[in-house]
Amino acid sequence: MRITAFLLLLLLSCTAAAQQALSYRVRPDTARRTISVELTVPGAPKVFNLATYAHPEYDDRYWRYVRDLRVAGGSVRRLDSALWELTHEAGGDALVSYRVELPQAEGFRPAWRPHLGSGIALLGGPHTFLYPTSMPAVAAQVQLELPQDWKVFTALAPAAPGLWRAPDIAALMDAPILAGRIASRSHFSKEATHVVAYASPAADGLLDKLNSELMALTAQAGRLFGGYPFKSYWFLLQDSAYGGLEHAASATLGVSSERLRGPERAEELADIAHEYLHAWNLVALRPRGYGGLTWKNPGPARELWFSEGFTLYYADLLLRRARLPVPDSTRADHLRTVLESYYRNSGNYLLPPARVSLDANATPGSLGDYNASPHQQGEVIATLLDWKIRTATGGAKTLDDFMRRFYQRFRGKGFTETDIKQEAESICSCRLDTFFNSYINNGRELPVAATLAEMGWRFTRQTVTDSSGGAPRPDVDMYAWQDAQGILRLGLNRPNSCWTAAGLHTGDELLAFGGSTVTTQREFFSRMRAIKVGEIVGVAIRKDGRPQLVRATVTPATREAVHLTPARTSPAMERLRAAWLRGQ
Repeated sequence: MRITAFLLLLLLSCTAAAQQALSYRVRPDTARRTISVELTVPGAPKVFNLATYAHPEYDDRYWRYVRDLRVAGGSVRRLDSALWELTHEAGGDALVSYRVELPQAEGFRPAWRPHLGSGIALLGGPHTFLYPTSMPAVAAQVQLELPQDWKVFTALAPAAPGLWRAPDIAALMDAPILAGRIASRSHFSKEATHVVAYASPAADGLLDKLNSELMALTAQAGRLFGGYPFKSYWFLLQDSAYGGLEHAASATLGVSSERLRGPERAEELADIAHEYLHAWNLVALRPRGYGGLTWKNPGPARELWFSEGFTLYYADLLLRRARLPVPDSTRADHLRTVLESYYRNSGNYLLPPARVSLDANATPGSLGDYNASPHQQGEVIATLLDWKIRTATGGAKTLDDFMRRFYQRFRGKGFTETDIKQEAESICSCRLDTFFNSYINNGRELPVAATLAEMGWRFTRQTVTDSSGGAPRPDVDMYAWQDAQGILRLGLNRPNSCWTAAGLHTGDELLAFGGSTVTTQREFFSRMRAIKVGEIVGVAIRKDGRPQLVRATVTPATREAVHLTPARTSPAMERLRAAWLRGQ
């Protein structure tokens, strides 16, 4: 009798929980390239707001593609681009419906954006779900109406056949859904399950080896951090796509089957490792105030050099520890590659990493005629800080000790630059005030040469002509972007290019290029690809309200060549360098 009563109580509590959850019914139409959504908002007030979530890194503004938003027995009024006000009969559930009409398909597409194709659908997250802004903590359930032979891969929790559940809206937005006739493999450990789903016609011939490689990588990651921030993780891989986006328990990634078969396999693995490690460093370990559930532009973070650059540092290092293919044969070769990328753009060593981080996801052109990357800055900083910890402790501790302790202390709490500094100081038992104040915040050039001298290398770099097949490449260090009003504007990557020498600057309104009117980014890049060294290119712009014609003589592109030559150092430093080179 008591057991029966307990089971009845459990059933009633589950039913009540379901009644209190947002309920989404999703029907993708691959032929029409639309996603139809029916949303039930339980106990909604007479007037409430719905919004699209703005991702802190890739806000794709999919509010532009929301169509036919309606509420049963009520009305809808748009308050802002991403915010709607709905009015309905109070005292009951609000029944909402809308469609997401996907933009024109791209041949080579971003892996994180929705895609509807033959036998595949990528959906969910901010691209699919509107959410009530007054109910961030409410649970959500998602019913998918899909062909019977389709499989579903997502970090959402399965609740019943065809039904998935998220504990709150933030979790719903952070769990993309990959569905279709898709091959997969899994690997298991006591701590976590990993699922590798690959939407590719060539998947069956590649998945066994890829799953084995990722099993080695995931084991190294768990060992580094002392555990996993998830029980299950989903690699959502897609052929004919590029880029990737991290989530708490999954990642959407473009992975080329052709490159997996060739020498570029190492680069594909490096990209996978980077997004995977973000589950620790950027999601579980998140800069304080970065992200959060919002329909407005999310706030910036001055610590992205840590979140991005240190993740890159360990993406390479953990692949080496797992004895997997890497793009550079040795750590010394990889360091040289990192430094060449770092010095390629002068903004990397002239602008403070804290400022570059703040501008990382801002409007294009926020750094003026410079371009800089917190990824590249951060990977160099990780190298220097690792060495500083090793020398201060005589090799007893490394950056591994810092990362493990930092994860254990600040997981899920949010951290600041001060937290990074203090935890690093506690690991190395040294003061880092000058390092952070001078190099991270005030723009003093990082002590690369001095650190490399300690490691036993003489560091030199020189500017050389960038060539292909013996012929110099043209300087194409300029881009175009559209502002909030849809105006096409120029962006310069460095102040010493042939384009800035001609008088062009970031923010100039672009009217024509090479004698042809230009109205889109695609048209601009098409024109840029056609230019040749020595050509005189006319660029029509509008500056301060006045049209101007600027003529630029195209010069050869340049790059930075870095050389690391063995030099004399102390026996103690040689031992530390040897351990670093071994990846220990």
